[in-house]
Amino acid sequence: MSDSELTYPILRNELTRRVFQYTFSGPLLLVWSIGLLTFLIMFERPLFALIWSGAMVTLGFMMAADHLRTPKVHERLIRSIIQKRFPALELTDGSFQSAVEQGINAFTETTLKVYQCEKQQDPDAHLRRLIPLTHNMVTLLRESIREAQELERGLNLAKGSTAEGEFLQTGKPGEVPSKRQESMDDIRREVEQAGFSVKEIVQHLETLMLKVFQVKQLPGDPVRNSELVREAEEMVTRLTCQIESRRADRYVSPEVQQTRESLEAGFSEINSSDGLSALQRLVYEYAQLQPLLDRKRASDSIGVVHITASVGETYRLGLSLLHDGLELMRAVRPSERRRLEAELPELEEKIEAARAVQSQGERVKLMQETMDSHLERLDIMQKQRLRVEKLLHLSGHCEASLHRTRMELAALRAADSELNVTEATESLRRTIDQAKEIQEELKKLGFC
Repeated sequence: MSDSELTYPILRNELTRRVFQYTFSGPLLLVWSIGLLTFLIMFERPLFALIWSGAMVTLGFMMAADHLRTPKVHERLIRSIIQKRFPALELTDGSFQSAVEQGINAFTETTLKVYQCEKQQDPDAHLRRLIPLTHNMVTLLRESIREAQELERGLNLAKGSTAEGEFLQTGKPGEVPSKRQESMDDIRREVEQAGFSVKEIVQHLETLMLKVFQVKQLPGDPVRNSELVREAEEMVTRLTCQIESRRADRYVSPEVQQTRESLEAGFSEINSSDGLSALQRLVYEYAQLQPLLDRKRASDSIGVVHITASVGETYRLGLSLLHDGLELMRAVRPSERRRLEAELPELEEKIEAARAVQSQGERVKLMQETMDSHLERLDIMQKQRLRVEKLLHLSGHCEASLHRTRMELAALRAADSELNVTEATESLRRTIDQAKEIQEELKKLGFC
């Protein structure tokens, strides 16, 4: 599969390239060659050969332009382009094979309808954006299917060796079967989650396809098209987070998994897009690092063992920083801050009005105390907001360090592996030390 996502400009260029490649080959090329050889060899008329060539080029451009206007040509070529980007997977499960076919068919139909809308109606940037979004959905679909199939294969292998494992076990009675069963149950849950993601992605692809069909029948509504793109973007983001979270959870303890889940639920509960985005980026970088570390560990287990530990510590520290930030966010409710800010002008007006009346001295004093309390609380909230931003910033440092480590490991060569691993480990250690130092300072002040 191509690494780059399919976009409208890429699709348009690929269609044009294929149409011209097809037009200026085959029958037209044969006719041009016969005429060229006839004029040059038999009649020795190079001028006629040049005129003949010009006529064939003109005819070729006319044929290509006609092909580019033909819907059936669009459909055949778009299917071919998408099939090339998503070659067949070797799947043993018939339901997964059916899901892949449904997803690719929905992507093809969506792309075809968007392309036809662009040709028949006014250009719409929102509709064009649907092509790469749908491409990403199909990519996530295939990743979920590969993940589920690989986990199922491991589960079947584990089941097949259960009897042998019972004979070979050593240590306390029941200890190995208990841990083994827990691992198998965890894998089974992951398979179920991946299978659910597959069904969900297929449903959303087909729903999106139907909505694009409606756009083609009822054109000229940019608001509706914008909303359609927004829904697709949110769906791709959510599905990506689900996949990366499952991948990250595989390499951490149940306690760390629970921390990530509680953070995700907490940020969603208070509608903190900044906190949720910081968490998603951190989880993504950690999850992306794991397959790379597995490959490096197979060739250089000694050199990578230290960096693996540092990566895990960086991830846990990032989650800890976000947890501290979440607790502060819960204490500083935006609705409460807005209420205090809205009441201040009203209090000022009441105080000014009451001061004009001599008998209202006691009431003025009470309202002034209330106003001073509001200002004090707003000042504390502002300081806590700054501390929240600091914690999110430090979590971003952890995410950036994981990203740098991933890039450095990807470029790692056997000749300089020891040096690069040492540098990457030291970089992670500096990030950890810096973040821990500031976190401890905030804890001493009683804010974490």
